[in-house]
Amino acid sequence: MEFQKYPQGPLYLPTDYLSEQRTSGESFLESLYSFDPRLIVTWNRRKHRWVIEECMEHAIESPHRGHSHLCRRSYVWMVQDEDGSYRPLESSVIEALKGMDIQKKYGGAEGIVKRMQEIDKQNEEQERKAIREHIQNQKRDNRRQINELVTLIERHNIF
Repeated sequence: MEFQKYPQGPLYLPTDYLSEQRTSGESFLESLYSFDPRLIVTWNRRKHRWVIEECMEHAIESPHRGHSHLCRRSYVWMVQDEDGSYRPLESSVIEALKGMDIQKKYGGAEGIVKRMQEIDKQNEEQERKAIREHIQNQKRDNRRQINELVTLIERHNIF
């Protein structure tokens, strides 16, 4: 294993960790392309993390042939652990991507729209409930203030 001096400090790290042209393994790419051929894996040099993006140009014809840095892309996921630490490209990444795939999860565009409508309905119900509770609290407070006023009036014979 070769080591190279880290440019931002007195550390010596493995050369492949500091490489500007990191590439993913062929077995991982085969698994990724079998899951979705429009996905691209690149290395983010600033954050030192793998990034998975979806190619928007080669989505129909020959999806994973001809990808380049010029392809229009849509961000999918920065591969990292839940605590933000580095996560290597392995089968667990593919499994996580499968869990994120809402097209398959909800059965296409109609299922996604239906689920979004269900969520909107739940949110509206929660909002109505919160408004009702607020109104009830205001009524209680008004009643309390009126009772205090009546008590003060009676106590001091103002009228």
